[in-house]
Amino acid sequence: MSSRTGILPMRSGPYSEVDTSDAEFQRAVSRFLAVKDQTFAVSGSIPISETEPTTLFFRTTGISHALPFPLRPDALNQLPALNVLLAACEPDLEEDGSDASEGSKHDPPLVWPSKLPFSTTFDLASHPVLDTIKMALLNKHYPGTYLYAVRDKFEIFLAGSRTGPRQDVPKPSRIRDGSHLVASVVITLPVPHRGGALVVRNPDGGEERFYPTNQNKPGDKTLHWTAYLADCEHEVEFVEQGCRMAMSYGVYMKSFGPAGPRPEPLFSPNEKLLGSLSALVRLSKDRTLGVYLTGGYDCSPADVLADSLVPHLKCSDATLYHALKAFKVIVELRWVALGHVWPADRTVQLKTDDFENTASLMRQKLSYTYGAPSKSSMHRAGRQRRRSVAGSVASYDGSSNMGALGISGIGGRGRDRHSSRYGYKVASYEVEEDEDEYLDDIIVEGGAVPLQETNIVVLTARDEGVFRCSVPAISRGELEEVQVNVLLLFYVE
Repeated sequence: MSSRTGILPMRSGPYSEVDTSDAEFQRAVSRFLAVKDQTFAVSGSIPISETEPTTLFFRTTGISHALPFPLRPDALNQLPALNVLLAACEPDLEEDGSDASEGSKHDPPLVWPSKLPFSTTFDLASHPVLDTIKMALLNKHYPGTYLYAVRDKFEIFLAGSRTGPRQDVPKPSRIRDGSHLVASVVITLPVPHRGGALVVRNPDGGEERFYPTNQNKPGDKTLHWTAYLADCEHEVEFVEQGCRMAMSYGVYMKSFGPAGPRPEPLFSPNEKLLGSLSALVRLSKDRTLGVYLTGGYDCSPADVLADSLVPHLKCSDATLYHALKAFKVIVELRWVALGHVWPADRTVQLKTDDFENTASLMRQKLSYTYGAPSKSSMHRAGRQRRRSVAGSVASYDGSSNMGALGISGIGGRGRDRHSSRYGYKVASYEVEEDEDEYLDDIIVEGGAVPLQETNIVVLTARDEGVFRCSVPAISRGELEEVQVNVLLLFYVE
């Protein structure tokens, strides 16, 4: 019996039965590699519901008209609304035919005047077209941003008309503050016609041709859409017969939430949080305060800066960030572990003295766990290690009336000045000095600074669940897992 592994047959004998030196095969591979990563335009179709047909509504001289789709081939002679639509449209001033190649002339398309009312029952946001654009074209769709579409123009291509090569430009009057044009969408209405292919070219010379699936098909009930990046050049070839109608949209990207130089959150912090922050900020002049993030975030401290989590903040972390921004305080995120804090511009880089175990180390999977800020921030494979830094963990005395809020990570000067006033006590835990000092050296060599040497005041509630992620390290030939937290720091001037 012949054995098979998976769905691909396993053959014995030579490594390959295909002569890869064959010139035709090499050309095919070259063509494939040249285009596989150059997606700059996509297309698809949207069926028209029989119960909710696509209808255009427009008004010319005080009289409103409605034009339902799809249109029949003889609609030009039987629909008065279509004749009114054609009579109200104007030649596209951007296409006068004088720039046609090889001295040839062409008729420009007709466009609906922007000064006249025009609307349609087709809602681009009700279909996953923008999601498709985000997935297929915008591989750099940054967190904290969203897409929205603005109708640009309605064009009619009669027989003999076309457009020359051109590039879309954003309409200043329709751009929301802080947004920019990233793509365009062309919706071709179901009107029978022949020709009129949409040709799209990217800056690298790549070219795609799109023929609407509904062209020259009477009774077809689909809308054909084509999307392409904003830096692409496009043109519509000659319409040989019939009438090509299309609506074009500009797709814009805009930031929201805590990302960007001017944050625009989609929600407002509640009054209770703002009130508590107001009192805290008033009593914290010239101090740097910090709280642990409590949400769940998929990140690697060794690869990204802590501030890169800002667009991903969620739940109470996002609410607190927005509330702090309302008080105009300086806010930033920092990595912290084992009583040490990393600068804002540094990732968690743990140097090691054992390079032979690098391959084994890279196979370790980073884990993301939740729980209270542990007194032991570092675990060894197979057993728990106890870890503390004197003065780095503190809580209010149970006999005080200050509540359950705790303060930690206070510098020496701040601790002496405020400990009796606020009634907290420093908690200490058993320290394995001989085992932990070596790891401390590794952390310091990686750019971290002991919290005791800073003026950071870390505010924590008892049994508060915070985000933790593990960064593997090799110390004296053994695999270690350093538990890293994220501090949200804010400085009150």
